[in-house]
Amino acid sequence: MDGSEKSLPMVNSTPRPYVVPPSQRFDGNDGSWSTFRISIGKPGQQFRVLASTKSGETYVVVPEGCIQGIDGPNCSNLRGADIFQSSQSPGFQVNMSSNWSTLGQYSVDLEDSLNYTAQGLFGFDKITLGSAVDDTSISMDHQVVSGIADTDYWMGYIPLGVPDSSFSSLSQSIDSFIYQLRNSSQIPSLSFSYTAGAKYRLNSVFGSLILGGYDSTRFKSNTNSFSFSFAADPSRLLTVGVDSILALNSLQGTYSLSSGSHFSLIDSTVPHIWLPRPIRDNFEQAFGLTYDGRTDLYLVNDTMHEKLKLLNPSITIKLEAYLIVDYERANFTIAQAAFPNPLPAAKIVAIPPLSSASASSNKSSKASLSVGAIAGIAAGGCILLILVLIGPILVYRKRRGVSKRKYELANTQISEIGSGTNLRDAPKSPGPQELDGTPLTELASPVMSTTETRKRFCPQQVHHKN
Repeated sequence: MDGSEKSLPMVNSTPRPYVVPPSQRFDGNDGSWSTFRISIGKPGQQFRVLASTKSGETYVVVPEGCIQGIDGPNCSNLRGADIFQSSQSPGFQVNMSSNWSTLGQYSVDLEDSLNYTAQGLFGFDKITLGSAVDDTSISMDHQVVSGIADTDYWMGYIPLGVPDSSFSSLSQSIDSFIYQLRNSSQIPSLSFSYTAGAKYRLNSVFGSLILGGYDSTRFKSNTNSFSFSFAADPSRLLTVGVDSILALNSLQGTYSLSSGSHFSLIDSTVPHIWLPRPIRDNFEQAFGLTYDGRTDLYLVNDTMHEKLKLLNPSITIKLEAYLIVDYERANFTIAQAAFPNPLPAAKIVAIPPLSSASASSNKSSKASLSVGAIAGIAAGGCILLILVLIGPILVYRKRRGVSKRKYELANTQISEIGSGTNLRDAPKSPGPQELDGTPLTELASPVMSTTETRKRFCPQQVHHKN
């Protein structure tokens, strides 16, 4: 079922927004990120996961993601698995859930344009937002869940995107998780708000994720806020325009790092800022960066570090954002996140639903990015990545097939489902591409496989292949 053909239900009494409980921890292998608590299966197996503004499917780590004797005894905990049946869980154990129904192993190409690849064990199971034993948690049965071992996806993800899933050209597509929550009247509208929090702020400020509403205390409503219409490409709805990037007191003096405006995608799945090649080259010149092929990083040596300390360069990058996405009205807002001390009590505001007819019409006529909506650089919850005064730094991780240990899923029998081809799928681009064919740009708030890519975006749909 194509996303443009869907209509949302009319409800007599509007439900309240749901606040996804933060785990009260910061996790990740590429920075410290505030995670959220979910439970998978029956009985519920608890995980700490990140938010993905791109995915429509839920991801969690499986036991194969930690190699005994190599990754250490705390590996599964570091990857988000919590206590299950009084002991540390090794990861999602499908055989321990009475609700699990296997679909098979498929490649995960959620971020394949950035060379993040993995194999996933896909199936249906119960998903609970929060603890399974908390009667205030909301849950949905028969949802798409993928268990991942590969370290390209170190943590699991709660899906905030709306693309459907399809495992066969002969079977009906499956609605995204957030759409099914809205369709079952568990949240007031097809919308969410998200801010990543900040470990370095106050005594650590945890992230905020609200389905169907927002917290008015977590952002500055009248300062540096930008609203956008959805982009025309359904796989890149949260696209903003970047007008310019300017460096002050660099090796080149006051130096423009960009020669013109470009489009960038807000994607909380990955923790890096991905920039077009010309801008990366300008960063090298402005800050004396050197690409290190061994670590796959751009580094600053000691001599250059001391020189930069004397110059005291700066780059204006507006981050720490609060993101509000309204799928029913096909728009989103980026506001400056607020960190008042002390943090006030939350003030949750519901995003009201549209009528069924209006919502259906809106989904089928998504507007492109407004010409005047240029936001500078803003990202959904990123921490400032470019810290030129603090030792060797990561500016840009290329991720071009660096050799690394493979994490293989168990030899589960692969289902024959999904062997067909979706004729609506567009040809796959040979490499990272921007909306107009220029190199890919990502603004982000997280092995190569020999199997064929399992899914490609078509309008509001993801197609799976073995």
